Amino acid sequence: MLRRLSLAVLLAVGVVLVPGSASAAPQPPPSADTYTSYYGYASVALSDGRTAQVSLSRYRAGVRDPWRGFLYVVTTGACGSAWCPLVTGSLELTGDQVRVDRQLQSASVTGVALPLGAAYLPGQPVGAPVTVTASLTFTGVGALTRDTYGGKVCGSGEPCLHSLRVDASRAATAQLTLGTLTGSGDGALTRGWSLDVQRPIVVPA
Repeated sequence: MLRRLSLAVLLAVGVVLVPGSASAAPQPPPSADTYTSYYGYASVALSDGRTAQVSLSRYRAGVRDPWRGFLYVVTTGACGSAWCPLVTGSLELTGDQVRVDRQLQSASVTGVALPLGAAYLPGQPVGAPVTVTASLTFTGVGALTRDTYGGKVCGSGEPCLHSLRVDASRAATAQLTLGTLTGSGDGALTRGWSLDVQRPIVVPA
């Protein structure tokens, strides 16, 4: 069961030391996995009357893995006097393409080619897939909140899994450019870090 921990307890558990006797048999080294992610999301009112749900992420698993990113856009609603079909677009990004402030003051991707399916855009027939130049910028506007929690799960005959989580979030505004369309809206920026350790280390008493 996960439970909230103070930062001091978090650091102590992060080493994953479990008291044992001096005669305890040596244990194999622990198997540890880490994951770090930054994520921004917002609801944006577009200049043609539609609404876009947007998200931008930057993440990596482990300290040696490269950073990766992902951009997602989906729009619904009316275009002027006509009802427009659902429009979706997604794009895998490199870590260098996504700029994120660790304190969640800002996050952005600029000038990427975003494929859109079933698109309705000025000058394009309804339903024609297109690729547009997209930019998305988040600006943190609220107070930064943090949460730290952890715990362990033990199964019969299996090593205990120790889990630690450190999360942060901040309210944010978003500015979106989608081809010739622009828009702004409200959302949030989040940061998450996790550590999962498969096996504890036995320390002689």
